[in-house]
Amino acid sequence: EAFYIDTGLEFPETTRFVEEVATGGVPVTVEKAGNAFDENFPAFGPPAKDFRWCCKVCKLGPITNLLSRYPKGAITIDGKRRYESFQRGGISTVEKNPFVPGQMSIYPIKDWRAIEVWLYIHMEKLPYNRLYDLGFERIGCWLCPAALQAEYVRMRELHPARYEEWQNKLHRWADESGLTPDYV
Repeated sequence: EAFYIDTGLEFPETTRFVEEVATGGVPVTVEKAGNAFDENFPAFGPPAKDFRWCCKVCKLGPITNLLSRYPKGAITIDGKRRYESFQRGGISTVEKNPFVPGQMSIYPIKDWRAIEVWLYIHMEKLPYNRLYDLGFERIGCWLCPAALQAEYVRMRELHPARYEEWQNKLHRWADESGLTPDYV
């Protein structure tokens, strides 16, 4: 069984990809965060690289809810790799999630480099999210502060209305917080 956590901040391309994979015979259970981001934004403000509160409310909350259906716990298989970031450099092959009761994650490709992932995808002719072909190295929420700056610029090109909406929200928040537009 596959799980998809719809944070409410997903690229439309990602949602379409999940739907396409689901029609290919892989059952996918979707758990939605709903309006969790917008409901928590007034209290926390914009997420930052070192303050990604959005992951807690938009990912961990829904996955906790979904996995609560498994009273004996669940093993999840994750594609996290240690070469993706400095923070991920120390991941083990198996880890208990300290934030999600009963979740144990395994990372079978944790030691793979990006080239090895892509070679495997092409060798096995596996489907993948088309955003990779459009300039994204990692795909998560479209406003993620951990994304590369170039990916944020690319998001603006692909989804200008969403970008503009986010910029307006940031400028309103900065103004209401007594910060200059330079903050944004």
